[in-house]
Parts: sequence; C-alpha cells; structure tokens
Amino acid sequence: LERALARLEPDLRSTFLLREVEDLPYGEIALALDVPEGTVGSRLNRARRELKQHLLELGWEP
Repeated sequence: LERALARLEPDLRSTFLLREVEDLPYGEIALALDVPEGTVGSRLNRARRELKQHLLELGWEP
C-alpha cells in the first residue's frame, strides 16, 4: 500500500490521507488545503482510481 500511495501526486496523496486516514470531512480538508470542496471530491475520486490501478500493477488482487 505504501508503494502505491507513493506513486500518487502529492496533492492527491495528501487529500486521500486526510480523508481516509484522518477521517476529516470534505469541508475541513478544503480548509486545510485551501481548495474548494468540489476539488476535494475530484481529487479523492482521482486518487482512488489511480491507487487502485497502482495496486493492481503491484500484484494486488481485489
């Protein structure tokens, strides 16, 4: 998982970690990163999609 996370762009990784590890709501993430809430949602969708692809490339099986 760490290797797959390391492949994400920094903005995607930080957004993903704030949501999935720190369990922050979109509004707090938006404030912390100084971006609109819609951007938080877009980044999370992209991060999840890319993370899944990276995990598959590393041999993870769903």
